[in-house]
Amino acid sequence: MGLSVADAVHPNNNGHLICADLLYKFILSELADTSGPHGLIPSLPQSLLTELYEFAGIHEVGDEILAYSVDHGWQTTTKEFGRLGYVSDSANDSIVFNSSAREVTLGYQYSIDHNTTVKVYLDGNLVGTLNNYFAADWGGGYLNIYTIYTDSIASRHSIKLVNTGNDQFNLEYLLYAK
Repeated sequence: MGLSVADAVHPNNNGHLICADLLYKFILSELADTSGPHGLIPSLPQSLLTELYEFAGIHEVGDEILAYSVDHGWQTTTKEFGRLGYVSDSANDSIVFNSSAREVTLGYQYSIDHNTTVKVYLDGNLVGTLNNYFAADWGGGYLNIYTIYTDSIASRHSIKLVNTGNDQFNLEYLLYAK
């Protein structure tokens, strides 16, 4: 079994385990003088890593894992490689996605020209507030990512985004793990 997923860049579980082991050994060498009680150094905990990279998907037209449901005011934009993005320009614009994924993460555009806030609801409960304003102009094109939820098994969720400002918010992509 290899150490990376199909893109040959991101490590899979085996690659993560090797990285964690190397990092753990380095930390132990740095902490050699400050071992735990009775001179014992704790062992590496059980792996909490998942195979999410291997089961990742990006929101596209006709997607059933992360299905677009209802929108009020958000415009759909088609990005490179067929991925979908969404843009809101007005207060109270809202969009709903029905998800059957284990994890959903979104990427949104920072801006020096736009300053608005989007509230993120998961199953009707407020779970986050996103603001797209970025005060420094470093040439533009900066994205922020926000993980809406992570479950140990795939389960159904409703995700709602509401623009609470009166300015543009650019949702660049939605990623999920099946």
